[in-house]
Amino acid sequence: MRGDAGRDGHGFGRRTPTGRGTIAGVLSDARWVETHDVSLRKLPLSLTLPHGGGRGRGALGGLICITRVEGEGIWWRANIGERPGLNETRRIFAHGLLQDKVALITGGGTGIGRGMALTMAAYGARVVLASRNRKHLDAVAAEIAAQGGQAVAVATDVREPQQVDAMLAAAVETFGRIDVLVNNAAGSFLASARKITPGGWQALIDTTLNGTFYCSRAVGERMIQQGGGRIINITATLHFKGSPGLMATTAAKAGVEAMTKTLALEWARHNILVNAIAPGPIYSPGADRNLWSNQAFHDKVRRGVPLGRFGAVEDVANLAVYLASPAADYITGATLVVDGGEWLKKGQE
Repeated sequence: MRGDAGRDGHGFGRRTPTGRGTIAGVLSDARWVETHDVSLRKLPLSLTLPHGGGRGRGALGGLICITRVEGEGIWWRANIGERPGLNETRRIFAHGLLQDKVALITGGGTGIGRGMALTMAAYGARVVLASRNRKHLDAVAAEIAAQGGQAVAVATDVREPQQVDAMLAAAVETFGRIDVLVNNAAGSFLASARKITPGGWQALIDTTLNGTFYCSRAVGERMIQQGGGRIINITATLHFKGSPGLMATTAAKAGVEAMTKTLALEWARHNILVNAIAPGPIYSPGADRNLWSNQAFHDKVRRGVPLGRFGAVEDVANLAVYLASPAADYITGATLVVDGGEWLKKGQE
């Protein structure tokens, strides 16, 4: 793989069967793949293609964003030596769209939560990051700060109401208010209904369902005092149609969706808009390790998506920005699906 990297360390190009590089644009179908060396000189690089296109090797190190696979060609974007941050966020909305807004994101240290945090910060939001893993939170907060944004990390177990109250207090002490709550913290495990232990069931329900309620109740009270706000719950499409082996997960996510609708009605008079995002198959570091590393399973899931590809974290993050923005002022009680049509196709099988 060859391409030209500019002085800022970014490259754009296309790997052809001969390995010659050309300049290309960047499309929205993107997946970041991290390598272990950032030098541009004679370093082997192995890339797993997101569309079942096999593997490509070349001499470019750093971070590669695969944007399209076309035959044997791979359209890519490279950012040498850094993780994708605010400057690498593909701009969809107006600059400063969320300026001076404060967004609290649970599960904000990894995966989709990290993506939403970086994207909201890119549009001007001040971000409160919450999860149990302080190390992950500090890393994301540092990314945001390095790009000129503002973020604070608050280690929080959303299963504990007292810790949720402390999280809210720390957020308000730092930024003075909460305009957007994103309930992203969740758990999941694969087990048939007969093999789910009471402890396993309780742990998942406590994180996904109870944690969403504890955060919504605490932050909602603050939003009522402020005169309004936005709550965005991250659910799933699993419960739209039975998902064997994921009974605890589907039950919890179905509960979150029901909560979304009920809170939307109860709190509309307080100018609090409550919506949900239901992602389908999405590429993220965690999902790549835990789910999509099995090539047979990966290919089976991909074949079930009418658009023929997986989504990217930015697909969910951009929708979260939209729901947090003035463009969504008349939307509440909705569940917006981001899955390339997967669940609709399942309904026809």
